[in-house]
Amino acid sequence: MKRLGVTLLEIVIAAAILAIAFIPILRLVDFGAVSTTKVGHVAK
Repeated sequence: MKRLGVTLLEIVIAAAILAIAFIPILRLVDFGAVSTTKVGHVAK
């Protein structure tokens, strides 16, 4: 009896998976932006 639509549990699970997947990516992007900014300042 699977009905169409997304249940609240599926939304919570999907949100948790996305959060776990994106936190390291955001940290890497943030660290990369900071490091490139420092390199740019040193170059100038």
